[in-house]
Amino acid sequence: MNKHSLLRVFSAVMATLMIVTVVPVFASASSPLVSVPSRYNSMRDMINEAVKQPVSEKEVYGEDDEVVFIVEMTQKPLLEVKTSSKVSMSDYIKSAAGAKVLRSIENEQAKALSVIEKKYSDTMDVLYRYDTVFNGFSVRARYGDKAKLEALDGVTRVTLSETHEYVEPINGYTEAETSSGKMLNSDEANKNGYTGKGTVTAIIDTGLDTDHEAFRNDPESPRFTLTDVENAVSAGLNAGSDAESYYKSEKIPFAYDYAGGDADVRGGESHGTHVAGTVGADNEKLSGVAPDTQLVIMKVFPDEGGGADDSYIMAALEDAVVLGVDTINMSLGSASGFTSITPGE
Repeated sequence: MNKHSLLRVFSAVMATLMIVTVVPVFASASSPLVSVPSRYNSMRDMINEAVKQPVSEKEVYGEDDEVVFIVEMTQKPLLEVKTSSKVSMSDYIKSAAGAKVLRSIENEQAKALSVIEKKYSDTMDVLYRYDTVFNGFSVRARYGDKAKLEALDGVTRVTLSETHEYVEPINGYTEAETSSGKMLNSDEANKNGYTGKGTVTAIIDTGLDTDHEAFRNDPESPRFTLTDVENAVSAGLNAGSDAESYYKSEKIPFAYDYAGGDADVRGGESHGTHVAGTVGADNEKLSGVAPDTQLVIMKVFPDEGGGADDSYIMAALEDAVVLGVDTINMSLGSASGFTSITPGE
């Protein structure tokens, strides 16, 4: 388990260790199964106190440990400033009002980034900049450099970026007989014409087998064209500016690997393909719940294994908003959900 995971589950593990502290098997029937210290009124009180204890980051990380920080700036991001729901984010960014807000955000970030480049470039590496749903940037640095980031002009908060570990299903993936609709009762909706046509669904996950037969058919009434992707690129995406490489087909008009920094989303685990198939598969053998939706594939898990870092997830979310997708699916995988522990809060 890496140190990010340890930070999230430390309290729960401590509670579990207390629970399994049992008396010998030969204890009488009237004996308690768990030893509860006299200062607690009940087992519940003991567990509640255990899970409420804040875990200091310094108990988990050493000063020289390499981590990823999310640095938040003062100004509001574009999504909080844009007032009209009738204007797409990409159009707003290119409007006079949106461009003015964006310049102001970029100028604020530039002051902090300039200091990093001049003074700390040997120990810090900026990964992604955010301006749409969040104003700030992510940076790989030593844990001991946190105070330096907090001291930069315009910085309001510096937090550790969580890493969400990939969890392999116990029984692997089982192929649906013919349709996801049998499990989700969407077959009836499909028969009545609700097939996802004219919609775009973003899948933020492990990636996609873009050559899979389930995604070869073009959807009815596709909303995204290559021109739409080019327009979003011109507004500015974390993915970069190579629209033609992101556009795979009418079914998959955009695909990018935020963990690897390229347009090849085929590597790594197969969970993303499984999820994309459940959502939008469309062929003679397999049908998703919305077979006519277009799929925007945003890979946030590394090819070589390991977790999905918050810095990648945030970059993908921002691009999904700029692209103007209708739905975002994030089934990132964790056996017991995510628990965030912030010391002092």
